[in-house]
Amino acid sequence: MSNALWPQRFEDNPINEGETRLAYFKRLADIYNTTEGTVKTKYYRYCGEDAIHIEAEGGNNWIVVGDNYKWKCNNGVIDIPVTQIDQLFYEYSSKGLDLSGMDVRNRHNLKPWEWATIKNRLSLYKASNIFSPYTWDNTPPSEREGMVSAKMAEKFENTSQIVHSQYEKEIRKRYKDAIKESEKAKFFSRELQAELLNILPVLNDRKLSLYNHKDGLPKEHIVVAIADLHIGAEVDGLRITQRYDNEILRERLNKVADIVNSYQAKHVTLNILGDIIESFTGDMHANSWKSMAKGMYGAKVVREAVEILTDFFSRINNLYSVYCVGGNHDRPTANKNVEANGEIAELIMYILEKMYPTLSVNYNHTVVTHQSEGINYINVHGDKGHSLNKKIPELLFHHGEKSLFNLILAGHLHSRITALDGVNHRKIHCPSMFTGNQFSDDLGYSSSAGFLIIESINGLPKVVDYTLK
Repeated sequence: MSNALWPQRFEDNPINEGETRLAYFKRLADIYNTTEGTVKTKYYRYCGEDAIHIEAEGGNNWIVVGDNYKWKCNNGVIDIPVTQIDQLFYEYSSKGLDLSGMDVRNRHNLKPWEWATIKNRLSLYKASNIFSPYTWDNTPPSEREGMVSAKMAEKFENTSQIVHSQYEKEIRKRYKDAIKESEKAKFFSRELQAELLNILPVLNDRKLSLYNHKDGLPKEHIVVAIADLHIGAEVDGLRITQRYDNEILRERLNKVADIVNSYQAKHVTLNILGDIIESFTGDMHANSWKSMAKGMYGAKVVREAVEILTDFFSRINNLYSVYCVGGNHDRPTANKNVEANGEIAELIMYILEKMYPTLSVNYNHTVVTHQSEGINYINVHGDKGHSLNKKIPELLFHHGEKSLFNLILAGHLHSRITALDGVNHRKIHCPSMFTGNQFSDDLGYSSSAGFLIIESINGLPKVVDYTLK
């Protein structure tokens, strides 16, 4: 279909009085046996209008101006060359390279929201064409066969990419099978550990900071509780919620280490109460991409989490043990019915254990307990049924100690709450490092970041809540 004919077509078929542009585009598409998207693109190009129409996500509003796809969505403006969008179709489509969404996003350094709106606007699915709608609609039928043949020849010439792609699919298949079958031994087999660790930086043994306090009155033992780090999250410009990203988290953890070291404790225990990362896949929730930093998913977010936590661990004097539970954001899949055990947190803890041979690292996806100076600590994330207030008697029955004070520590709610308080037990929802996102802000919820330091005074907890900026 010749581009030169379009100015005359618009002149021969002007928009009618009271006719919407969408109706006008549809009418011309029917007349000239093409798509509404093609008509719209030609209209904006030849009628001198370069405004980008804004429509609710999920529609197919897009135009091509100057060889770039353009549209606006709630999170920003898309202005990407047609050639690059064609490459996305070729790489993602099962008819092309059949790469995963994560692989395509990493290759093109796309933000999660950019990938989401491209898929929605251009109807990019696994069964899609290997060319984008604009390219396909504006290629004469007689030339399409040759165009497809050339692209497929390119695919099969690049045999290394095909082998790599199939290899990655097999690794993911084993990974998913292990999750579905809930066979921890199979999932964390030596072979699969090696494959996962290959995507991370070289892991060298790290040394912990051991310090013999000679001045002041050093403490014998303190317990530190941090919750909901959400590494990879990025929040800014909200109405009441504080700005947040990985650098802010690093600054907060540095302050935590400084305050912990000021206690001059001979022995420090660290409790991590889940949600170490924001999302492994980028689609933990429907709008996860709105609060994620660019590229912070998959291997990158695991690597970032390891680097942040190694810096933090190395700053704390006399850190001897770490107890961690998995959170709902630590799953490798958005579907909790497929995997609900926070396997990404377990992987991170496994790596840290290998990096710190002298550190006692303990992980469980639901409950982890330990005892210190007359207190039995019961750590949960707070998202699972056993940690609900009405289930606390059952939790205490299975994990409590009658002769000790039982302190249940939870995260998840991003708020400070003492839910239950008894003679020999108490449940505390700890403050969060991550204080909220668009969802919580829209509901009017807000909180300040913080952490807890707990000392035992004659077998009873002295809990100090520190607020962080």
